[in-house]
Amino acid sequence: MPKKPEPLVIGGHYRYTLSSYEPVSITVTVPHLTDDEVAFGVAGVLGESGLADGETASDAWVREHVSGVSSIDELRQAVRAQLEALNSRYADASKPALCAEKLAARLEQDVPASAVAEARATLMDDLKAQVGQAGISLDDALAGMGVPAGTLESMLDGQARAESEKDAALDAMADKLGITVDETELPGLLGFSPKATQELVAQARAHGGLDPVLRRARRKKASDAVVGACSCTYRHESAEEAERRVRMARERRSGWTMPVEAAPQEPPRPEPAQGGARPASRSHLKLV
Repeated sequence: MPKKPEPLVIGGHYRYTLSSYEPVSITVTVPHLTDDEVAFGVAGVLGESGLADGETASDAWVREHVSGVSSIDELRQAVRAQLEALNSRYADASKPALCAEKLAARLEQDVPASAVAEARATLMDDLKAQVGQAGISLDDALAGMGVPAGTLESMLDGQARAESEKDAALDAMADKLGITVDETELPGLLGFSPKATQELVAQARAHGGLDPVLRRARRKKASDAVVGACSCTYRHESAEEAERRVRMARERRSGWTMPVEAAPQEPPRPEPAQGGARPASRSHLKLV
């Protein structure tokens, strides 16, 4: 396969083109909800409600400690309904990445090494933040997995190239559609509160300029347009695929693993409602 040319640099930015700007076609997988996931969700609610390890919750205990349900069966049904709704949301949330991946296959230029290096640095920062939240250092996490020192960057190369190609394809679509973005659109496009957006803008200006933030928002605007025009079909995950996904999620919970490639996501367990003060012995099931 012949090597693609590098993009032109115009106005200080790489300029990409696509072989086609027609709407993309994607297939979205709707996760299959397993009994194990429901059981995990029920256990989470019971634990948040004060059930001690090794203790069995009776219907009477549930009525006393979990608001809105009167039995274990009712709690199980409520958790199942919530997780099914979360699965539907997850399926819809996968559309932007699937569309961007399809667009990236249409790139007529190769992404320069500098762009891949920038994407790799971002992935590295995200990885450090993730392991930091787990209370361990990146070096300790890598040592625990038997990953030799100095090899992480090369391990991230594939994902970094994929991410930089998706960004390039969205830039090409934004150019084609004539998409522009101003500061007033940032909260809606980036999903931040106005206050958080102001802080982000101030920080960006203090570190060299607002251009990277505006380009990120422009890609989001282009992505919204591509998703809105795409042809989408749905497939349901098989029971066997779901069992493998749940097994992987269980393994991730038992020990930190490096997310070099996007892993199937497990729906979060239901949580007690947040908010005002409540009695210590009373929990509120939050159904969304």
